[in-house]
Parts: sequence; C-alpha cells; structure tokens
Amino acid sequence: MEKILIAAREFYPPHILGDLNKYGEIEIAANHQELLNKIKHATIVLGWVQNKFNKQMIDAGPKLKIIATASAGVNHIDQEYAKMKGIIVLNAPGCNSRAVAEFTVGLMLSLIRRIPSSFEDVKRGNWRPLEFTGYELENKTMGLVGFGKIPKTVAQIAKGFGVRCIAYDPYLTKKDIEDFGAKSVTLEELMEGSDIISLHTPLSRETQNLIGEKQIERMRNGVYIINTSRGEIVDDTAMINSLRKGKIAGYACDVLVGEPPTNSLVLKAVNDKLVDNVIITSHIAHATEEAFENCGSFVVNQVKQILSKKT
Repeated sequence: MEKILIAAREFYPPHILGDLNKYGEIEIAANHQELLNKIKHATIVLGWVQNKFNKQMIDAGPKLKIIATASAGVNHIDQEYAKMKGIIVLNAPGCNSRAVAEFTVGLMLSLIRRIPSSFEDVKRGNWRPLEFTGYELENKTMGLVGFGKIPKTVAQIAKGFGVRCIAYDPYLTKKDIEDFGAKSVTLEELMEGSDIISLHTPLSRETQNLIGEKQIERMRNGVYIINTSRGEIVDDTAMINSLRKGKIAGYACDVLVGEPPTNSLVLKAVNDKLVDNVIITSHIAHATEEAFENCGSFVVNQVKQILSKKT
C-alpha cells in the first residue's frame, strides 16, 4: 500500500481526492517542518510551488515514487535529481490558464490607468482626479513573450479592448501563432514594437534575465511590462534603473526573485520610494476557486491512472 502525503491541502480537499485512499494511507503535512518529518515514510507526495523539492527534500524521502505539483511550473522541483532517483514528476499544465490570463489583463489595466496609485493617494486624504492620467488600450500593441495557453487566452481577452497582439515563441511556428490571431515576430521586433509587454515563458537557463539592459534599450520609451511568469525572467537591476529613468513607464509583477521575497531588489526599491508605478502581488494570479479545483483534480487523476496500472 502507498503512503500518500498531502503537502498543499488547499489544492487537494476530500472531494478531489475521492477514492485515492483505496490505493494507500493518506496523511497531511500542514507546514514545511511536517513535510520534512513525514516525507521519509511517503511514496507519493502531492504539493505545490511553495513546496521546494530540492535535493535535500528529495533525499529526505527515500521511498518516494511520485512527486506531483498542482501547478504548470516545475522549477521548484529538481527534476534531474528526481529522474536520477527514479521518481516520476507530475504537474498540471494549462489548468490555471484562465485565472492567470484574467489576472494579467487586470494588472495591465491597473498599471496603465494607475488605479493602485490613485487609491493610495485617496487613502492619504487627497482627491486629485487630474493627477493620475493614464492611457486607453484601444490601438495599443501588446507583445506576448511566449505563446502557450495563458498568453493565447490573454490575446483573446485583449482583442476585446481593441489591442493588437504580437507574439514571440521559439517553439512554435509562424502558423501556430498567426492561426490564433497574433502576429509572429522575433524577440527583437517584439521589444521594439510593443506598447505593453507581457511575459509568459517558463524559467530556464535560456530565459533567466531574458529581459535585461540590452532588451530594454530596444523598447519604446514609456513601455509597460507585466510579469506573471517567474521573477528571474527579469533582471531586477536593469528594471529599477529603467523605471527611474522613465524608459519603462510601469512594471506589474505577480512574481519576484526568491519567494517569499527576503531580498528582492524591486520590492526594496518600491519601499524606499526609488521607483513609482510598480504593482507587486504575492503570486496570486493562479488563485481562483476554479483553478484550484482544476489543478488539484488533474494531478490526482494522473496519480490514480499510474496507481491503477500497478494494481
């Protein structure tokens, strides 16, 4: 019988787990310390991005057969080490795409209309309706870096505002992109031709600091950047410098380097009032009831399929 450890119970409530207990004993780890203590007996662990399955954590679970995460991203798992140990890694690609896409558009609107800045000003006792002039979305060009399910959904929503979408994705053909109504461009063309840039690429060696000083230099003056992918996609120092110079008019991110961000340069710059028109949220783009249900169910069903073949 399997020992199934639930490390992110928000994603795996009883109605989603269903009859998973017929394959073995289910146990809950309510926090990181409990996960570390209980993983030594587990054969299967169901977690999420906040559960860092690095070499140390994997070694703490010598009986592990499956590590499952209710997320599309898997950069919180040392996949190479897991594979070397014979552990199957499961994830949930696309299951939260609608949630993240809607949130991306929300950040875009909040940023270019300066909604949070006006709210903070009102809380300070001011009422200045001409102080926070923004822009309309109609006839703007939005550059999508990566063109998977999330940015495709962003493009569909953005078109309703009259936004023209261009996209760069080295893993898709021109036809793949243009069949979805976006224009296929190179990364350089995207940097040069966008009023708004939205980042939707996984974190890898190739994409770390993908948006750095050289790329920002190519951008239009007054560009807006939205990041709902991973904090490490953006070079924080280059971002801060460009915000201070006004090259970038605004930056909205749902992700930071190191989460929770104990040493985020962007967050520090905001707190020290070195930059303006920055929106930071706590990695909540995925956080809808529907997305939790979709991702948890998808992962549990994958686990059941594997276990049913063994019985």
